[in-house]
Amino acid sequence: MNPDPSLDAHSAADRLIQSLWQALQADGKDPDHLHPDDLAAVDQFHIRGKQASVELAGLLHQHGVAPQPRILDLGAGLGGSARYLASRFTGTVVGLELSAEYVAAARAFTDRLGQAQQIHFCVGDATAIPYAEQSFDAVWLQHVSMCIADKKRLFAEIFRVLKPGASLVLQEIVAGEGGAAHFPVPWARTAEDSYLSTPSDLLQQLQQQGFRVRDYQDKTPEALQWFQRRSRPTPAAPKSPTALGLKLLLGDDFAAMMANQLRNLTEQRIGLSQLLAQRPADTEPSS
Repeated sequence: MNPDPSLDAHSAADRLIQSLWQALQADGKDPDHLHPDDLAAVDQFHIRGKQASVELAGLLHQHGVAPQPRILDLGAGLGGSARYLASRFTGTVVGLELSAEYVAAARAFTDRLGQAQQIHFCVGDATAIPYAEQSFDAVWLQHVSMCIADKKRLFAEIFRVLKPGASLVLQEIVAGEGGAAHFPVPWARTAEDSYLSTPSDLLQQLQQQGFRVRDYQDKTPEALQWFQRRSRPTPAAPKSPTALGLKLLLGDDFAAMMANQLRNLTEQRIGLSQLLAQRPADTEPSS
């Protein structure tokens, strides 16, 4: 008789949550009285951290979003971006994440921070979004597409669930001009699991699905500066190492992944793209 696979998923989620609570306590935090900044080491799981989320949310404001938007965060991780969105907008946020363990941790964090009424997390695939057509006012994508081979299906699904005139905002790692990336990296341990697009391919993939790209920025210089600041020794006394960190999520090769991220950026093997693209309004003429 085969064991129930859901039992393994539950125990893995329990172990992850327990390790996160223990790390918070080791860092002097009270899991029953959390502040969002207490989770900064793990809940902004992307290059440039919270600043990237602040900028993407700013793009939504700049290009217009519903007064109380329903926002879909694809690849929500531990829910940091979803919780930031819920604090900045008065609508609701849905976090879709492939990892059941991450969803369980995201729910636990969100409940402790008192945001469970505004945010809903569920397990799901970004290439088969389990929501109705035209049901979201915005879609949020950070560091997801490089893990997905079928970009056509990914962007077609995003287009499908967006309301006419609504926006997709994204920050994604893209292929650079310096050659193949060094591995392991946070999104893939080997080249066979990495699906980077070049910036021009990314724009073309969006346009082929009907999107109008309204704002595009190359954030590679900022990404490199961000990594360099994090790795540069400071003249002040070094801080004590913290227990809470991405090493809890990425495992023993975390240090190698971070070193390769910096090397890949320095050697122009990867870049960072940020953009806003809109599904045309029904009244907008097609091109």
